[in-house]
Amino acid sequence: MNVDKQANDALALIWLMGSAGMTYAVDAGVLVITGVEGSPIEELVGLLKPYKEAIIAYLNVLELNKSARTDIDEAYDAGMRLE
Repeated sequence: MNVDKQANDALALIWLMGSAGMTYAVDAGVLVITGVEGSPIEELVGLLKPYKEAIIAYLNVLELNKSARTDIDEAYDAGMRLE
């Protein structure tokens, strides 16, 4: 799979998780996902498995750059929020 496509797919899945009320973190190299009652966590976890490494890498970068938001982050945020 193309690395750029995998990274883009991973980003889309991360924001989908957020919009479904899930939280996610990396704990000792393990992607930890929690959900709220009624969230489709099992289905999303199945979708995430092929992208685990890309997601962990992205979340690790976010941790290092919490104060530095990128244009793509802002664009995704604006597109995923239905306010």
